[in-house]
Amino acid sequence: GARQASAEMPALSGLGDYAVGTEYREMTVGTRSVGVRIWYPATRAASALPTTYRHRHALPGQRSIELAATGIAVAGASPATPLKYPLVLISHGYGGWAEHFSGLGEALASRGYIVASIDHRDLPFSDAASFATSFGTVLLTRSSDQQQVLHALLTGRLAAPAIAARIDGSAVG
Repeated sequence: GARQASAEMPALSGLGDYAVGTEYREMTVGTRSVGVRIWYPATRAASALPTTYRHRHALPGQRSIELAATGIAVAGASPATPLKYPLVLISHGYGGWAEHFSGLGEALASRGYIVASIDHRDLPFSDAASFATSFGTVLLTRSSDQQQVLHALLTGRLAAPAIAARIDGSAVG
């Protein structure tokens, strides 16, 4: 039966009608390198395996944790249609990573959006001084990362050509 909307699970929180493709790109921003995970509406591929997102999370003084989550996106899947889709840029919070919001990125792509999530690669820290440097760097670089990734996406220099051709540059969030 139809699912009732609620505050915990609003009607648009589920997946849409599109299959989801994904790719991961590297980009130089000034003297740093950032990663960008892209999700997009794709054609269904019966035999393709979904992507498993992996991340090693480490906090000072603690053992690192290996995280892995399998999504619904298929790496390198063909874009769904020749239509253009709105672009959503995701920029994680301090200490996050590109796939931190993979569920959101995949859900939006399944509803007809191209989603690009930046891996800002915040500097590691081990004490108060290195934390101040790490967090201070975020304050200095985050906006520039966002602007440069957005520009590279809109000028076709970051995503694969078949995906870049489907970005609607007049609809960006």
